[in-house]
Amino acid sequence: MNDLLERVLRDLEAAGRPMTPGVVGDALAIPEPGRVVIRCGGAEVVGIHARGCKLQELPLSLRGLASLQELDLSDNALTAIPDWLGALTGLITLNLAENRCPELPDSLGSLSRLRTLDLGHDRLRSLPDSLGDLPNLDRFLYVHDNELTSLPGSFAQLTAVRYLNASANPLVTWPDCLTGMTGLVELRLEDADLEELPDTLADLVHLRELSLRGNGLRSLPDALGRLRALATLDLRANPLRSLPRSLLQLPALTKLDLRWTNLPRSVDTSALEERGVRVYR
Repeated sequence: MNDLLERVLRDLEAAGRPMTPGVVGDALAIPEPGRVVIRCGGAEVVGIHARGCKLQELPLSLRGLASLQELDLSDNALTAIPDWLGALTGLITLNLAENRCPELPDSLGSLSRLRTLDLGHDRLRSLPDSLGDLPNLDRFLYVHDNELTSLPGSFAQLTAVRYLNASANPLVTWPDCLTGMTGLVELRLEDADLEELPDTLADLVHLRELSLRGNGLRSLPDALGRLRALATLDLRANPLRSLPRSLLQLPALTKLDLRWTNLPRSVDTSALEERGVRVYR
């Protein structure tokens, strides 16, 4: 293992810029940009954090780290992700954010133990359908700040995902796959060019926070009132003309943000405020 680790570190440096490696034990050191942090569990390498190392490609030697559970390759200069990354089937956390990848390999769907996936700020134009084959993805799924015009229909199979951020993509229409993501607790679709919301939004029965800031919404469906767990609703910077009375039916609502919406002052929110809801407008 020591020989393999030395080769991986050497190859990582060759693929990016000179860097200072740090090897730690069970406690994870705080990664610093440009510094590779290796986390070991006993004799096995379980984590590699190589944020901001200007990597232009991934060395094939990484494939030999079968015990790897955490891989952070964010803020590098990667323009392609190799197919063999899908062979690291022990991965639980994968961070590929802030790179320059227009697409991803289908093989990522083989990472069956994955629980967190970060693909934000990656210039992605599409996502592989195989991402819907990740049965244990139950923490965070970040695909924000890309060039996505849709989300794969297979996302409907990701019923355990709790946090989804798909903001800052030109989606235009509400992704139908969201109806199946019934485990969502927090959903962010900010600056996504959305003009309307479907009644199927009410299927997200566990949703506690919904952020729709910066879209083109002029009205909201009555079905919004069936989100019984919703505590925070952010509607800032939408051209809203009215609010559905069903908002009064949200028993868990504690915060409603209506700033920069051009909502007429005649729209009365006092009944919510009397209930203790913090209304910003």
